[in-house]
Amino acid sequence: MNITELKEYKTKLAKLDELEKKKRDVYLSKIAKGEIQGPQTEYSSINKTSLKYFTEDEIMGDIPKETCYEALYNNNINHKDDVCFEYLERKYTYGEFFELIDKTKEALVASGVKDGDVVTVCSITTPEILALFYALNRIGAVPNFVDLRYPANTIKNYINEAKSDYVFTLDLVMPLFNKISNDIDTKEIIYLNAANGSLKPISFISKLKAKHDKLVSNNKKFVNWDNFINRKAEPTDDVSYVPDKPAAIVHTGGTTGVPKGVVLSNDDFNSIIYQVKTARTKQRRGWKFLNIMPPFIAYGLGLGLYAPLVLGWNTVIIPKFEANDFSKLLKKHKPNGVMGVPAYWLNVMNDKKNKKLNLSFLDDVLVGGDKTPSAIENRINQYLKDHNSNAILSKGYSMTEASSLATFSNRIANKPESVGIPLVKTTIAAFEPGTQNELPVGEVGELCIQSTNMMVEYFENEEETEKVKQLHEDGYWIHSGDIGYVDKDGIVFVNDRIKRMIIRSGFKVFPSEIEKRINKIHFINSSAVVGIPDAVDVTVPKLYVTLKEGTYVTKEQALETINRFFDEVDLPPYFRPTEIEIIDQLPLTLIGKVDYDKLKDLSVGKTLTKTK
Repeated sequence: MNITELKEYKTKLAKLDELEKKKRDVYLSKIAKGEIQGPQTEYSSINKTSLKYFTEDEIMGDIPKETCYEALYNNNINHKDDVCFEYLERKYTYGEFFELIDKTKEALVASGVKDGDVVTVCSITTPEILALFYALNRIGAVPNFVDLRYPANTIKNYINEAKSDYVFTLDLVMPLFNKISNDIDTKEIIYLNAANGSLKPISFISKLKAKHDKLVSNNKKFVNWDNFINRKAEPTDDVSYVPDKPAAIVHTGGTTGVPKGVVLSNDDFNSIIYQVKTARTKQRRGWKFLNIMPPFIAYGLGLGLYAPLVLGWNTVIIPKFEANDFSKLLKKHKPNGVMGVPAYWLNVMNDKKNKKLNLSFLDDVLVGGDKTPSAIENRINQYLKDHNSNAILSKGYSMTEASSLATFSNRIANKPESVGIPLVKTTIAAFEPGTQNELPVGEVGELCIQSTNMMVEYFENEEETEKVKQLHEDGYWIHSGDIGYVDKDGIVFVNDRIKRMIIRSGFKVFPSEIEKRINKIHFINSSAVVGIPDAVDVTVPKLYVTLKEGTYVTKEQALETINRFFDEVDLPPYFRPTEIEIIDQLPLTLIGKVDYDKLKDLSVGKTLTKTK
């Protein structure tokens, strides 16, 4: 089948109705399982080999057509006494949470918030912010989640872009809002104290509270949460479900260009629920889940907060997470499930205090963000086993534009260096970069995602939307900007981001190919490769490494071993880094990914160890 024939075939597939598409998927799954004989092509989007890992019922199932609040209510109204979440020593039942949502909705209506309004939320996760999300959903208003750690000017621009009449934030950042309050066209800035929903005071908040009280009393736009929540209004009906109606705006990390507001719908969130239930985790009602992710990233909002609350898990909310606290949180809360990035587990393993850490309570360990090299995956899995857990790393891959859910792995659907398989309502294929031409199975190209949880659009940015969410012959696909491939078993491999690829004198260098090999050296804890300017080759790779704690090698010995390694490694000579630097730890972004831009900045003006 050539490209022209492939596109003609995809045009025919696009004309199938939803039931016909699902029946075809069941047929494909039976071919992949070897239950029946049937034709195969060289294209992964046509074969959908990964469907062999799912049951017929899972493939044929329907994603509920309901609002986010209806999903929460319908799944939990008969479990009002179950613990919904824990927040700073206090446990909230579903009954209590529904009451808080009711009060928040009433206060919003009394304040004049209406269907279609965009309300900016600039906060960490608190009980009030959780209730606000669902209350806004009942009205039909859309929360615009903004990272409160952004500079004042960035926050101002996001608020003005959304034309928000109302902003919800923390009293801790009121000095910032005091600076920009005259530059944002809002009616009210409603601030809350993060300790409101706890059973004990938070010391660093208490110390700052008096200072903030004096500040906010002088600005008429500022309203305390306690005053807001007591506003009264006549009862109003909730909005009805409408397909593709926006439910939230979250902002990208800029990996596909300039940071943009991603509009996610009720359908996107409910697709997350359906696909999480089919992902072979050990999740169940009452399952204790440690949520360390903030609400202003899609990963944290959809998988950290929405899915656990709707599915009836007991979610432990950590409002202010520090990577160095990860092991303490595991010991204290003993969760059944946790998600994060591999770097958190490296911190746990390198801490001598954790030699006798008992992890028998852990059922599932979910990791996303950066690609996990096999050497690190094996180390973490061995650590879990040695510390009495039956869990293995469940790797995932996605992007904000796909609601941060596209693939998963488990004991059956996994291979070294992979990110697992597409979820049951998701298709992933590699395309020739810059085109809509799908590449054959196993060929490396730009990974593109077609799923039931693709973003609606970039907020008020049609030009950028059309670049990333492209209409192909068989419907819309998200163009990820990631380089990778899908193998014959439907398992997905991510090589690098297109923007991380280094062009050295015309040759393509993929940093992850260097990193996954160097991580196998016994004393290497982690590594990262970035491109740096060069007078001859234009751009060349530079290698940063960190050493395992307790490693009895000097930096000189480590560098000598690394240089010898590159003499023998199975990589082309142009992959060899021109510089190597040993540092204490790799810098991370606000959401725990390796900060490659900061590593590039570290190189400026330095005299470093040159490789041969």
